[in-house]
Amino acid sequence: MFPQELECCWECRECFPHEYIINDTICKACPFGEWPDTESATWCEPLEAEYLKLDYWVTILILITAGAGLSASIIITYLFHINQDKKIVKATSPELCSVLLVGIILAFAASVFYALKPTFVICVINRHGFNLAVAFIYAPLLIKTNRIYRIFKITQKGLRGSRFSDARIMLLLTAIIILTEVGIFQTFTNPLRYLDLFAKPSTHFSPI
Repeated sequence: MFPQELECCWECRECFPHEYIINDTICKACPFGEWPDTESATWCEPLEAEYLKLDYWVTILILITAGAGLSASIIITYLFHINQDKKIVKATSPELCSVLLVGIILAFAASVFYALKPTFVICVINRHGFNLAVAFIYAPLLIKTNRIYRIFKITQKGLRGSRFSDARIMLLLTAIIILTEVGIFQTFTNPLRYLDLFAKPSTHFSPI
């Protein structure tokens, strides 16, 4: 009888997509912001940033829409300002309308930054700009709707005057709603997630 030699058996498996091969035996994850090369997967190469470029039709559409919206909003704001002494303008709660117009201008302006190459500052604006604009739009609308409702309620009861109808109080309530929305957004999301993408070089970023 002769002793049988023990055979060493290996189980082969494919590396994960983010891993590269070392000595044909070891799979190791690529560093942050890098990906295995497409030919041999034996080394890692920096990921190229993917973003909307100016020659994309989507980018052109965004810029045209944002430009038209900004122009219209600025013209309306100007007309609203020069006619602020007229009765029909005074009856629309001009203070709240001004906040609403600011929100609309911010919304159109924020959309322009999605068409720019991402940087640390651009990512901060993209992360917070549009959300802040929406808060500026909906907060005065809520206060205006509530004010109209209270006016009709008081009229039905034959009373005069309305509580919290002063312009300063309505602006204060609007500011509280905006800050509340921003606070909720900051609490239930991670505002530094996009910022971390630029903490190291050669970072992959895709806005779409």
